[in-house]
This record gives sequence, C-alpha cells and structure tokens, in this order.
Amino acid sequence: MGRQLWRRALDHVCDLGLTVIVVWVLQENAKARRFYERQGAKPMEVRDFRVATGLVREIGYRVSVPPDMYQVSWLRAGREAPMGDAEGALQVTRAQPDQADTVLSILQEAQQWLHDRGINQGVVPPRERLYGRIARGEVYIAQVNGRPAATISLSTTGEPFWEDSSQEGAYVHSLAVAREFGGRGLGRELLRWAEGAALLMGKRYLRLDIWGDNMRLSGYYRSVGFVHVRDDRSEGWLASLFQKDLRGVDSHPQHR
Repeated sequence: MGRQLWRRALDHVCDLGLTVIVVWVLQENAKARRFYERQGAKPMEVRDFRVATGLVREIGYRVSVPPDMYQVSWLRAGREAPMGDAEGALQVTRAQPDQADTVLSILQEAQQWLHDRGINQGVVPPRERLYGRIARGEVYIAQVNGRPAATISLSTTGEPFWEDSSQEGAYVHSLAVAREFGGRGLGRELLRWAEGAALLMGKRYLRLDIWGDNMRLSGYYRSVGFVHVRDDRSEGWLASLFQKDLRGVDSHPQHR
C-alpha cells in the first residue's frame, strides 16, 4: 500500500510540472526512513522543533522524479473502467498551444449540448482568455486510449468572483466532457484529480462558480461534496459560488 500511495504522489507531482519532492520524516521513524531511501530519496538536512514532550528531530529527504514518469497515465483501479475497455486508461496532460482548437472543440460541443436541453451554463471562455490559461499551464486535456475526452482548467486565481487574500483556494474553470465519452464518470474523475492537485499546491479549498439558475449542475456539485457559499451578481449575471473543503480528502486518487 505504501508504494502504491508513493507512486500516486509522484504522478500528481509530475502533472503539476514539478521534478523534485521534499519529504520530512521523524528521525526516530526508522521504518519510514528506510522506505524513502529505498525509493531513491537522499537526506538533505535536519531540523528540530519543540512539542509538549520536548524536542523532536526530522530529516528532510529530497527525491528527484524519474524522467519516465513525466507523461502520466491515470488508471482507475478497483472500479469499472470508464470506457469498458480492458485497461480503462485516462491520461491527463497539460494542454499545449497547438491543442487550443481541441480544447475549444470539447467546450463548444458541451455548450451546444447544454443549450439544446435548455440548460443555461457558459463553459466556453473567450479565445484570448483560453490562450492565456494555456500559456500559464492551467489547462489540461484528458484522453482515453489516446483520444481527447475531456478538459479542465485549474488555477490559483478566482477572479472575478472570489477574493482570496489568504490564497487558500484552487479554482476549477471550464470543465467539460466530450459527448462521445459522456455518462462514464469522467467529470467526477477529473474533479477528484483536481482535489489531489490542489492539495499538492497546499490549498485548503477547491472552488468553482456556475450559473445561478442551473439547478441540475448545482445538485451535481452538491452530490460530490461541494457546498454553496454565496451568489454574486457583480458581473451582471447570477453566479453561484461553490467550494469543497479538502481537509480529510485523499490527495492521491486511485488510478493505478
């Protein structure tokens, strides 16, 4: 179990574009120290801090992520495969500038599908805003067996609705699933991925906003643990703001 959780942690770090992990371990925890050393961790420094019973010493280990892990394959373990295929492989990678049209296509298809059903929810940002998000590394594409299946944007800014002077939140924008892959739980899977990514960023909350009159989507986010915070009309339309407290959430969703 420990090695599986470690592997999941490395996967998340890779997808955030990081190549180094620092882990602090109690000096007296010889079992944990041996585990990390077997994973290639190298002791970096020592620090002491005071607790009720006296001084405690920790050892900081530095781990370089193996290069062959930079392209991460997200697998749904112990559950039904999203496509009913043998492997159920869901690969999530940062969108590159030349993939902007792919992202737009998924978003526009989702927008049309919602419109045809009388659901008022904007998911397609202005093209310039999308390009900016891609340039900042905030846009991701999920692929199933190599085919674009969904997209999600994750940022550390919540403008225009969220004021986050404490910088405790990560923000989901433009989550959409291609209709070919609808009804297979990919949206929920990407939200779980976003929770883990937010935790690794050191964030306490995962936040998002939707159109205030979208009762179906409101119910969906409530069903996966989000809480309605408030409504906002500052942009000339009714937005409902939701957040999920990530304390107690597993930062390593099952995917291997």
